[in-house]
Amino acid sequence: MLTNKQKQVFNAIEYLIEEKGYSPTYQEIADLLNVKNVSNIFNIVMNLEKKGYVSTKQGKSRTIMIVKNNHE
Repeated sequence: MLTNKQKQVFNAIEYLIEEKGYSPTYQEIADLLNVKNVSNIFNIVMNLEKKGYVSTKQGKSRTIMIVKNNHE
């Protein structure tokens, strides 16, 4: 089960991928959600990865990929 913040970030990732056609940066997610601290977005994405909702490749930009849909 996702927290409200995790759902917001997940939905933002889905939206940005759909709109742009490629994975967003942490800054782009933060900008969309009006979050000033990008490290908060990073931590939420890492938690989403641990829960199996997204995958990333550490050290590379634009590698956030949706693994499963958020249908809770």
